[in-house]
Amino acid sequence: MQIEEKDLHPSLLRCGHFDGFFGAGSTPVRFTPRVCYDYEIEYYVRSEGGVIIDGHYTPFAAGDISVRRPGQRVQGVPPYECYVLCVDLLGQRHWPEGYLFGDALHAQPRYQCPMLDMLPQRLAYPHGDRLIAWCRELERYGPAPVPGARARAGAVVQYLLADIAEEARRRRPGAGNPQVQKVLTYIDGHFTEDIRLTDLIAATGLSRGYFHRCFKAYCGQTPGERLLFLRMERAKTLLRLSELTVSEVAQLSGFADASYFAGKFKQIFGCTPRAYRGQGGR
Repeated sequence: MQIEEKDLHPSLLRCGHFDGFFGAGSTPVRFTPRVCYDYEIEYYVRSEGGVIIDGHYTPFAAGDISVRRPGQRVQGVPPYECYVLCVDLLGQRHWPEGYLFGDALHAQPRYQCPMLDMLPQRLAYPHGDRLIAWCRELERYGPAPVPGARARAGAVVQYLLADIAEEARRRRPGAGNPQVQKVLTYIDGHFTEDIRLTDLIAATGLSRGYFHRCFKAYCGQTPGERLLFLRMERAKTLLRLSELTVSEVAQLSGFADASYFAGKFKQIFGCTPRAYRGQGGR
């Protein structure tokens, strides 16, 4: 489900500490497989184990952080000690009584936006001490309505998600490539214009395939996906906030063909531009 970054108002559903570290040389055991129904962040304090995620075993070391998404099937394989945060990305629930790992009835969709697409399944996180301090503080709140607790927890989660995404972005292959950064900056500043991506890529002197790999590794989207995303976000804003016709919205968002725009809009968002406007932009 496509959303805009400004729509992210995360709330904390659970913050807990798990110590399943049985010591070096312990025989690995496997927990019962389960399905993720919410977004989960795990930070590993120490580990000689890992997690089977969608059928593939991923080992984790001390200092690693992992982000799980709704719909993923996971199975823990200790020994490891970790802190776990379960998150509602749109802030529709706040630490329900008895919450452990969610349920199918209240499952979140899997959301998409550039920042969320950056979140890794595994990352060596350099700010572990700060994260542990936050978790210890948040653990004390629990589901009790402590004044200011919800706002504090939401702010911590919002910062944490953005920080993890930025750390992941910095380490991607294209992060040190000035040609990739130059093309991205140009697309972001001129997306409503008639941009010929083939000309931009040719000007870098890199092969098309190599450039695409570097670009997607850097920002999580291909050049074409980035261009389409920016144009659609502009179109959604114009549909919500103006009385322009669909053809005018298409033109001001960078689409030369209003019919193509309307068809692509429905393909991505599941409704026509007119229906989107009629629903108040929801």
